[in-house]
Amino acid sequence: EIDIDFVLHGVGPESPVQPGPASRWAADAAPGDRVVLLGPAVADNRAIRFRPPEDTDLVVVWGDETAVPAACAIVESLPAGTRARVWLEVPHAEDAQELRTAADAEINWLVKDVTSGPES
Repeated sequence: EIDIDFVLHGVGPESPVQPGPASRWAADAAPGDRVVLLGPAVADNRAIRFRPPEDTDLVVVWGDETAVPAACAIVESLPAGTRARVWLEVPHAEDAQELRTAADAEINWLVKDVTSGPES
């Protein structure tokens, strides 16, 4: 199984930008649709290029909803015991995700939509 998160840039009548190919595909995707994946064929490439030096004592990550897929992949890939402090802003409370990481990560979801309840 592979999970891929997309931010739908430019999708919807209120958007001032044109959607790119990934956004167009994701907006129309449905369960059971076929997809072909290609990637680097090197032993240590898990598609995560963020690898802090071994002596890093704290990793700080923050971003808006456009950064959530990359930020979550980074946090989930951090080695056991790595201290991380993370702030991610999302439009709605249901956009917050449960992250699995071996890192000592403090993850804060900042919710923009005040009608969806308190920030988590």
